[in-house]
Amino acid sequence: MKQTIYVDILLAVNLIINYFLLRITAKMALPYTKRRRIFLGAAIGAVFSFIIFLPNLHWSVMGLIKLIFSVTIVATTFGIKDVKRFLRCTAIFFIANFLFAGGMIAFFILFSPNGMYINNSVVYFNFSAVTLIGIAAIIYILISLLTHFTKKRSLGDMEYVATIEYSGRSTAIGAMVDTGCDLSEVFSATPVCVCEFNAVKDILPKKLATLISSSFSNIGKVAKSEYGKDLRLVPYTDVSGSGILCAIRPSRFLLTQKNVQVEVDRVYIAFTNKSLSNGEYQCLINPQVIENNTAKRGVGQHEQRQQDSEQAENSLSSGP
Repeated sequence: MKQTIYVDILLAVNLIINYFLLRITAKMALPYTKRRRIFLGAAIGAVFSFIIFLPNLHWSVMGLIKLIFSVTIVATTFGIKDVKRFLRCTAIFFIANFLFAGGMIAFFILFSPNGMYINNSVVYFNFSAVTLIGIAAIIYILISLLTHFTKKRSLGDMEYVATIEYSGRSTAIGAMVDTGCDLSEVFSATPVCVCEFNAVKDILPKKLATLISSSFSNIGKVAKSEYGKDLRLVPYTDVSGSGILCAIRPSRFLLTQKNVQVEVDRVYIAFTNKSLSNGEYQCLINPQVIENNTAKRGVGQHEQRQQDSEQAENSLSSGP
């Protein structure tokens, strides 16, 4: 029996599916991406659904087409300037698609529901608008639960509270390790963390805060100011393009996790006027900061064990 396919329903269904697959990718890969970029990527995925009208394609041809569209979708949503992040997002998006397609095929084979049709890895549901909204709501809830528990398990060790101190004043903000953040100060190669300016500005001297605020529109003002020698200019590249961030070296930078606090002695804090998340955190931690301090703690523990061993030997040798 022939299946009647309505283009508007086909586009709506695949727009919803791709939107939530990209949301999963964003949650797992950690890049903060605005919803309009996710929607744009999902729209490209919806256009891809038109291959459902083609004859059943050979797996190699289908794989090539899917690869081209998937790379285009990920590049549109997350950008390609950060190669590591792009490859990570592409891999996660492929896995999410594979799991979803497998689940839909299994569901189709087991239940053969009326109005459901699959061809060339594209899913079509001939459902009413109300049913589509209901399905979308259920999918959203399931994905939210999945990403919540997955994040708790896999990313729990990446969440910190960062305490930044400067000129005798301090503030504590939420922080997340971002594997795509590999900024460093040009001359010393000291790792750089990125903070939302609005989350930190209250601890800065007023003139310095004003200077940093103005640097977002005119970076040239920094070199001419009285604080020029205290600031560092850090080149960066992200999804939206490239530029230069102002950075300072804090008096103290503390990272707290599960009641364990570590003081970072080599770090710069760069400021952005963009939001880094939906309020979950205001600071992106360069992974090099964690690696450096893990190594330092390892050396410190080794030295401590040596001292304990020497003290024990001295105690034995001086005994009766």
